[in-house]
Amino acid sequence: MTPIVRDRKLTFAAYGLYQGLSLLADLETQSYWDHITGECIRGEFLGEKLVVRPLLHTRADLVEKEYPNAQVAISKLSWWRNWTTHVMRMAIQNKWLPPMFQRQFKRTDQRLDALEMGLGIWHGKEAKFYPERSLESRAIQETWQGISLLIRIHPETKIPVAEVQSEGKEKEILQVHSLWYGFVATFPQAEIFSEEP
Repeated sequence: MTPIVRDRKLTFAAYGLYQGLSLLADLETQSYWDHITGECIRGEFLGEKLVVRPLLHTRADLVEKEYPNAQVAISKLSWWRNWTTHVMRMAIQNKWLPPMFQRQFKRTDQRLDALEMGLGIWHGKEAKFYPERSLESRAIQETWQGISLLIRIHPETKIPVAEVQSEGKEKEILQVHSLWYGFVATFPQAEIFSEEP
């Protein structure tokens, strides 16, 4: 996200949880922002939207390999952050969500298990979710919203990624590696990839 709104540079920080997802706030006005779409959901900038770019999960060594001139900042996590990250990973693997997250959202969409991991993509108001299990044994080549895509598990990061294959004006697609409950909370109308035609 580009942190400039109405020609004003803002400073963002994680502020809490909303619908079980991280909630951002700008320190200047304390407006609340959706960390996926870049939309202001409450405060002085209500209705404004930050410029959002694709953000892929990767590793520092892969960034340095692909972009030799990139500046890479690596922060050392505190023991508390390492521990909570480990606990969350274990909880999700065991299909359990800590109470502080459970209290934050109402489960209204039953199409998938709330803790189903996958890749969510969106273009404008349209969104689609690819459960990770559908990508375990193969890549998916399809045209969605007029954009030719290759959806696959990246061989080095082991994380799902959507790659634009067409030569049209669309060069990249917005995407997030997410749990189903978080993606559908942001995009309630999201379609789900299905093996069936």
